[in-house]
Amino acid sequence: PHTNEARTLLSLLGILLLLGAVLLIKKERGEKNE
Repeated sequence: PHTNEARTLLSLLGILLLLGAVLLIKKERGEKNE
């Protein structure tokens, strides 16, 4: 069960990192467009 929990946590962290990166890129592009 520990491995499953670790995998879920890692997957969640990865998703959060991807979302954060996308948001940062969108913000940078928005500023450049302005």
